[in-house]
Amino acid sequence: MKKTGIMTDSHSAILNEEAERLGIKVLPMPFYIEEKVYREGVDLSREEFYDMLRKGTDVSTSQTSLVDVAELW
Repeated sequence: MKKTGIMTDSHSAILNEEAERLGIKVLPMPFYIEEKVYREGVDLSREEFYDMLRKGTDVSTSQTSLVDVAELW
């Protein structure tokens, strides 16, 4: 019998503690703040992210790289 795994991205709003308890792998989604790349929940907290949005900082999102997806698999 083959094993089945569950993987989602950080936009799913599954908390890290919950993901670990359930055996779910969470891929951090990248976003750019003033042309510097950050990974959601890794390089910047949600509070810091929302604070930058309130200040009008230039923020954009991107999809994850295939390399990051393959590494998590």
